[in-house]
Amino acid sequence: MSIAVAYTRPAKVPGEFLDTMLQVRRDSRVREIARKKVSGSRLATTRNVLTRWFLDETRSSHLWWIDSDMSFQAEPVLTALLDAGQPIVAAHCRGMNEDGTTFPAALVREGERLRRITDKEMRGNRLQVFSVGMACTLIEREVLETLGTGIFWPYALLELFGQDCGEDTVFCHRAAEKGFAAYVLPGTKVGHVKEIVV
Repeated sequence: MSIAVAYTRPAKVPGEFLDTMLQVRRDSRVREIARKKVSGSRLATTRNVLTRWFLDETRSSHLWWIDSDMSFQAEPVLTALLDAGQPIVAAHCRGMNEDGTTFPAALVREGERLRRITDKEMRGNRLQVFSVGMACTLIEREVLETLGTGIFWPYALLELFGQDCGEDTVFCHRAAEKGFAAYVLPGTKVGHVKEIVV
């Protein structure tokens, strides 16, 4: 087993992320790291380019997405992700609303609608969800080989669910159609650097 790490790089990254990446580089399970500069709304395109890199230029068994606004202790997080034994598994990452309140970055499906999972629902060791955010997510090679490239596109589910969906939700939906479920680890929390670390 070997891990390839991919991250998108905006013009500036927080110091907390640099600390995390120093730890990632020292982990013997990590074989390769790739980054690509991203600007504006080109996140989906950048994820597609890095997925192509992973499939064409590495032989690693897993791709670990780490967004450049993340902060965490690398060794225990990677161990928890691997120990979960799932094809798509994410650490418990939080997003932040404009008013400063935070929420778990995972979605569940209720009938024909998607909704954010609640803090009350975020319990247990491993929780199957409709979609995880890609901010700190480990994906088995088989998933990406099955789906191919060009799989990260925002807003592609607008007609299906009647709401905008990010590139991470589109990816998880397409993976689920091929039999690969997404999981989040409620107890494996990572910091998301916004105005504060959430």
